[in-house]
Amino acid sequence: MRSAPAFAVTGDASLLWRLSCIALGSAASAAVAAWMVGHLEWAFPGSWLLPMLAAVGGVGLGLRLAGPRSPALVRWDGQGWHIDGAAGELRLRLDLGAALLLLRHRAPGARAWRWLALSFPQRGGDLRTLRTALYSPALEATLAPPHVRAPDRAPD
Repeated sequence: MRSAPAFAVTGDASLLWRLSCIALGSAASAAVAAWMVGHLEWAFPGSWLLPMLAAVGGVGLGLRLAGPRSPALVRWDGQGWHIDGAAGELRLRLDLGAALLLLRHRAPGARAWRWLALSFPQRGGDLRTLRTALYSPALEATLAPPHVRAPDRAPD
């Protein structure tokens, strides 16, 4: 088998992804704050104020999770992945048809990880080429020839 051919594609995170991340960050922060308030047994004014403030603060957490608003340039050179010019390992985490959720692992000297939620509304060739590269085996796995062993012969 051969690896996928080299290509470059630009994908943008959808508005639904960004809003989902904001809602998740806000709900998680409010839930932790409500749990704390329940264990501290505060009076009524403090019991709703802290979770509300935490929910507002959780919006920042959701924006951090959603990643940058700028489109991401994803490039496959036949041997490795490059995201916005930085080399790294790309893993498919969720395939939703017209949208992909990818996780880029750290390359030396780059950010530790980055979530990429790429949406392709037209479902064109870009999405098909990206899927081919994501699902194809790594080049190292295809270079080694298979080991063929001769069948054992029974003595005559």
